[in-house]
Amino acid sequence: MPVQQQVTVRRWGVCRKWGVPYPCRKTSEEVRWCYTFTLAQRKCWGLFEQFHACENGIEYHYTDRCFGLVTSWTIITNPFQKCFENRLEEKGRCSISGDFPEAAL
Repeated sequence: MPVQQQVTVRRWGVCRKWGVPYPCRKTSEEVRWCYTFTLAQRKCWGLFEQFHACENGIEYHYTDRCFGLVTSWTIITNPFQKCFENRLEEKGRCSISGDFPEAAL
């Protein structure tokens, strides 16, 4: 179940020193919807990354930024947290399954 929590958000902005503008990172505290995904699959297409991720048996889809090209889906089995400005749309029961790589011994 997603929860709302306050997180630090970093953005590029414009700062000034001696009246001269320059690009800089700015931070602010904002309330976001945070998910703890336990299973996901991802695919990177140039600058955009597509995710299908599951939290508590419910599947969600979202995009993120990346740099590269991964033509097949990569499975992520390590839990991770991701926060969003708006609540994600539920896509139904988690459909991610299949052939997981065997653990290296």
